[in-house]
Amino acid sequence: MNTAVLILTNITGIVVLSVGAVIKTAYYNYEDFLDDSFFSVPSLLIAIGAIVIIVSFFGCCGSVKENHCMVITFSVFLIFIFILELSAGIAGYVLKNNAEQFIVDKLNETMNKYNNSTEITKAWDELQTEMTCCGIHSASDWSPKAPTTLPTNVSEAPILNLPMSCCSPVNGMWGSVNCTEDSPNLYKVGCLNKLGLFAKEHAVTLGGVGIGIAFLQGKLKGAAPQPPDWTLLDMTGVQCDFPYNAPLRPDSTGLDIICRPESGRVRSQLEN
Repeated sequence: MNTAVLILTNITGIVVLSVGAVIKTAYYNYEDFLDDSFFSVPSLLIAIGAIVIIVSFFGCCGSVKENHCMVITFSVFLIFIFILELSAGIAGYVLKNNAEQFIVDKLNETMNKYNNSTEITKAWDELQTEMTCCGIHSASDWSPKAPTTLPTNVSEAPILNLPMSCCSPVNGMWGSVNCTEDSPNLYKVGCLNKLGLFAKEHAVTLGGVGIGIAFLQGKLKGAAPQPPDWTLLDMTGVQCDFPYNAPLRPDSTGLDIICRPESGRVRSQLEN
């Protein structure tokens, strides 16, 4: 039973670490548009997963060696880990609720730098191409930043030229191609909608894993290896099997019992 508990505890640590690493990597692809809070929760899960793996090693050693101190340390750390995982899970759901506000601020900030920073230009083009979106809410968000072209008919409104990443590629086209609000291959959905959904889904995963694993490990704690039970047995007339003057484990009073040939009582571990 104890071995199974320790293996399951170690597996939960690997799961938590893996989920944190995968989601942090996914967020990293859009780091220019995500607040630091999007990276803090998966980083916390990675740290928790590493701690669980290390602590489960202490529990394994304590169980095998029947070391009271190591088993107690394992149990205390499980409580600490439970609190951390619960906190990470709650933070994940809080992040989900605030995701759009965090993202819209970053989108507005970076959109204003589109023509001034090669890095931001590349980030926006990759975002719009990968998520098939345009602008923050729609293509019209580019109007204050994008250049316009005068129409042939002077009575018509100027044509808004959009980043080429706002339109899907057109195969077989010759010559120059423009992306405008009237282009049939224009992406109609804003990037806030697509990126917000992406961030929320991953935040829910963070919250679910954090809280779910926390309660699973809470149940495992009840079955975790406990310090061995010992009792005093009447061994009068039976030769002691322990080396002369070998001290046994401390009893409940904190005193050592010494096994001598004349001892009438020795300490023995109870079988579970």
